[in-house]
Amino acid sequence: MTNLNDSNLKTNSISFSDFPEDVQLCILSFLTPSEIATFACTSKRFVSLCRSDNKLWFSLCDRRWGSKTQIKKWGNGKVTFKQLYKTLIEYEDLIGFWRRSGQDNNARFSRPPPLVFFEWGPSFVTGSRVSPSKTGTYRVLKAPFLWLSIMPSGSPVSFLDPECKFELSSDFVKSAELGLLENELVPVNVSFMGKIYMVVEENLSFVYSNLNSPEGRKIGFRRNSSLGNLQGEDYGVVESGSSGSLPDRFTSEIYQYFANRTSPVGERALRRQRRREKERQGRRKWEPEHFVKIVNCSPSPSKPLQGLWKGICDDMNLDFYLVAYDDIGGIACRRTWQELLRILSSVEGRIWQYKNGTFGFGFLRNNYIIDLKHIAQDGCILDTMKTCSV
Repeated sequence: MTNLNDSNLKTNSISFSDFPEDVQLCILSFLTPSEIATFACTSKRFVSLCRSDNKLWFSLCDRRWGSKTQIKKWGNGKVTFKQLYKTLIEYEDLIGFWRRSGQDNNARFSRPPPLVFFEWGPSFVTGSRVSPSKTGTYRVLKAPFLWLSIMPSGSPVSFLDPECKFELSSDFVKSAELGLLENELVPVNVSFMGKIYMVVEENLSFVYSNLNSPEGRKIGFRRNSSLGNLQGEDYGVVESGSSGSLPDRFTSEIYQYFANRTSPVGERALRRQRRREKERQGRRKWEPEHFVKIVNCSPSPSKPLQGLWKGICDDMNLDFYLVAYDDIGGIACRRTWQELLRILSSVEGRIWQYKNGTFGFGFLRNNYIIDLKHIAQDGCILDTMKTCSV
């Protein structure tokens, strides 16, 4: 019988410093920036390792996004990996499906479809408007309209194509630096309110001539701190944008209210501000657009039918459906552009789940079955058709 107290069976303890540096970096890449800062305080020997941009911060970026995008190409390869991490951690919340919320105020352009899909590109994130094709097949129209990247200075940058006709150059950041996108695209701010609500609004303070200037750093991406950062971490992302967004306007009105009560010139200042607001509205090319994220857009083992699906209706037109489970195990289905479809108790139907994970449903009143297929899988839209306009 083996004696556990036998000295021959005792193993020597191994400290973290005994591991090779590549192993140390691999382990640290699983930590958050705040956890790494805490770890660096445990020993002076680890301070230099935790401050290494090309080693530690590259490892963090590579482990998290290396399989999804080419991290060395972001910012033309000139941005530090620490700055890149701060930006990509924000962009990561965009990935997936979003649905436009509220009215479309851009009347001069054709009404865009409500469904939007964000995905990783080689050195940028692309947002595409997604709509059913009119060919009577399961093909899907995908029209890119929004691009987000980062400048070599570390400033996030975002551009929008209102008509979905722009063909993206492989050197997107270089084109933005030189101001070549001025006549093609609209500079915008992408503002998060929490993690599932987003506003895209034109950046009227954008400066093309010098993106490395303090004015040029105002471009791009921000998280609205007035409504909270659900991640609980602030990475110092630049917050800026045109006046007229809801939080900015509300805060401004509060300041003006107290200014009018304490200053005799407060009324004149308020009139000047309103005049400047009207001038900016006159220069605006794009009205703010609001989006809500579709959180459960894919099936799960416990909810195999949930998510976004596409199916050909009895009129032979393709349509998109959002299927969700309620708290008592019921299933609700709606088209992406309609309110909830409430099935009456007098209407009998059936659901068929197939071996490949897809399913179909039909009603006995018309004997027609709508077979549903996935819209996207593994982060990519399936059965896409290229289009220059939607």
